[in-house]
Amino acid sequence: MRGEKRRSLPNSAGIDRASGFLALFGEEWYRETLPIGEETQVLAARRLKRSGAPAARSGAAFNGLAAQIAHGRMCLARGRAAEALSSFERAAVAGLNDANALGAAGDAAGVQACLGGALEALEAVTALRPKDAEAHNHRGIALARLGRFEEAVASLDRAIALAPDAAQPYYNRGLALANLRRLPEALESYERAIALNPGHATALNNRGSLLHDLGRFPEAIASYDAALAARPQFLTARLNRGITLLLTGQFEAVWKVDEQDEMREASGERAWTCDTVREGQRIFIRHEQGFGDTIQFCRYGPLLEARGAEVTMSVQAPLISLMRRLSPSIEVLDPDAPAPAFDLTCTLMSLPFVFGTRLETIPARPSYLSADPQRLSRFEALLGPKRRPRVALAWSGAARSATDYKRSIAFAQLTPLLREDVDWFGLQTDMRPADAAAFQDSGRARFLGDSLRDFEDTAAATALMDLVICVDTSLAHLAGALGKPVWILMPFVPDWRWLLGRSDSPWYPSARLFRQPALNDWTSVISEVGAALGEWRDGR
Repeated sequence: MRGEKRRSLPNSAGIDRASGFLALFGEEWYRETLPIGEETQVLAARRLKRSGAPAARSGAAFNGLAAQIAHGRMCLARGRAAEALSSFERAAVAGLNDANALGAAGDAAGVQACLGGALEALEAVTALRPKDAEAHNHRGIALARLGRFEEAVASLDRAIALAPDAAQPYYNRGLALANLRRLPEALESYERAIALNPGHATALNNRGSLLHDLGRFPEAIASYDAALAARPQFLTARLNRGITLLLTGQFEAVWKVDEQDEMREASGERAWTCDTVREGQRIFIRHEQGFGDTIQFCRYGPLLEARGAEVTMSVQAPLISLMRRLSPSIEVLDPDAPAPAFDLTCTLMSLPFVFGTRLETIPARPSYLSADPQRLSRFEALLGPKRRPRVALAWSGAARSATDYKRSIAFAQLTPLLREDVDWFGLQTDMRPADAAAFQDSGRARFLGDSLRDFEDTAAATALMDLVICVDTSLAHLAGALGKPVWILMPFVPDWRWLLGRSDSPWYPSARLFRQPALNDWTSVISEVGAALGEWRDGR
C-alpha cells in the first residue's frame, strides 16, 4: 500500500490503490502482499550473508542482473557449481527487489526486465537444486508477477510438495489462484497458510477479501478482525473491513470519528465534520479515484455551501466543465492547478463521513447535474428526428480496472435485448475488438462513442435518451445525477455503494438495479432486463 513497499505476488485487485482514508470507498478490492524484505531476505540472509552482498540493489542497477547471470553460466560451464549457484541466487534476490523499486517508480519496462532476469536466475537455481522449496516458491512469485499464473501455481505446488509445513507457498498460491479467479481453491490455500501460521495477517486479510467476493460477509468481517488482532495497525485490513461494512449497510460503524482519525493519520489530516463548519470558512475538496466517484460525491459540495462555506473543488480534467454547473458559486479547479488557501480540506469521498451519512440521510435529490444547452443542440442534430424511444447501452468499463472482470459484459450477451422496437445507441467511448464485431453484426444499434469528446458530450447524449441500460461505470452515475431513468446491471457482489438485496438505489432515485443471482450469472440478468424492457415499452 502507499507509503509501505510491498513484494510477493501481484493480485487482481490493485495492490497499490489503498492510501489512508481515501481508499475506503474505492472501486477496487484490496489484497495485501508481503513487505519487500520479509521473504526475499530468506534467500539473502541464508545464502548471501557469507559474501556480504546486499539483498536489494538500486533500481538503476538492474542491468547488472545480466552480468550476474552470465557469471553464473560461466561458472557452471567451468564446473564451479557452488559459485554459479551463488551468482544465480544474487541475481534472483536483486531482480525481485529491483522490480519492486522500479514498480514504485512507475517503470514498467524496468520491472519486466528485472522479473525476467530473476526468473532466469531462479530457473537455474531450481535446475541445480531441484528439491529447494524456497527457490520453487520464489520462482512462483516471479512467474505470477509476470502474469504467468498457471505456471506460478505449478511452481508453488512443487514448493508445497517439498515443504508441506511452510505457510508462505500456500499464501502465494492463494494469490496466484485469486488472479485466475479460482476463488474456492484460493480460499483453501489461504486457509492452509493460516492453519500453519495463525498470525499471518496478510493471509487473514486476503481470506477476508475472497469471502467478500463469495458473498460470505460475516465471515469476511471476522477474518479482517483476526488480521487486525494480529497486526493492529494493518490499514489495508481496516479499509477492506470498512468496505464490507458499507456494502452491508453498516454506515455508522465506518463513520466513527476514532476510526476516521486513524484512517487519515497516514495522510497527515485530521477528521472534521459538518458541525465544525463556520460561515466564511474556505473548504478545499479534492477528487480521488474514478469519474463515477466524483459524480456521485460532488453532491455534497452545495451542502457545505448551505452551511456558509466557500467551496473549491479539484476534479479530473474531463469533468471540469460539467462540474461547474453543480453550483455557480463553487470554484472548480483543474487537478494540476495549485491548491488554494483553505481552512479545511478533505477528499470528495470523505464527505459522507463529514456529514455523518446514514442510509436514511443520503442526500438524494432527483437530479443535481445538467447538460449544457449548446451540447444538447449539437446532439439533437446528430441524433436526428425522434421516431421511437431512445435507449442507450454501455456494457463495458475501462479494461484496466481491477474489477473489470466482474462488471463488464460482452456485447453479444446483450443481443437478446435488441429485439425490442426502440432506437438503440452505444453510449461508451471505447469498443473492444470482439464487441465491435458483435455490435456491427447486430445491425440494430448506433455507436456514439466517436462523438463523445468529454463528459459534457456524454451528459448531452444521455439527456436525450429515454432510458439508459449500463453496467457499473461512470455512465450509471452520470445518468443518475441527471435524473434520467437508468437500469444498472450488477455483479453478484457489487461495489459497496449499490448495497445488497434491493432493486433501487438510495443514491439515485431514477436508478433500478438488476442483480446477478449467482456468481457470473449474466444470463439471468439479461433475461430479467428483457422482460422489464417489454413492460417499459408497452407502458409508453
